Amino acid sequence: MNLKNLSLFLAVFICGCQTTSENRDNSSSINDIVKNEPRCTVFPRKIENFSDTTQEGFPIKRVSPKYPKSAARNKINGYVKFEFDISSEGKPFNIGVIESSQSGLFIKPATEALKKWRFNPYKENGLPIDSICQSIQLDFKV
Repeated sequence: MNLKNLSLFLAVFICGCQTTSENRDNSSSINDIVKNEPRCTVFPRKIENFSDTTQEGFPIKRVSPKYPKSAARNKINGYVKFEFDISSEGKPFNIGVIESSQSGLFIKPATEALKKWRFNPYKENGLPIDSICQSIQLDFKV
């Protein structure tokens, strides 16, 4: 391949890359899922039955997350999956996002809400203790 053809090939290739990159940035799907490496590999119990507040690790106070205005206006649904620990006082801590839909649009309001939740703490010999590696998914539906 001579130098002229190589130069032409590189010019077309570079322009093609720029166009692809710009298109991807401008049309990036809001449906992208954000996934993070979980800290925990085993979760003792997934919270599913919110009506039984007497069991250890179950929520006794729930706060609904604020729906982002832009998401509500555009009728966008989504979710955020968390891992967290529960203190002996029933407060969530070490909150981490495992997965979130909509390019992370709901992470901030979901995290702010989860911080206000309170849980029935785990007990050992009748005394409340910190527990690790809980998981929950908060859903956003219009």
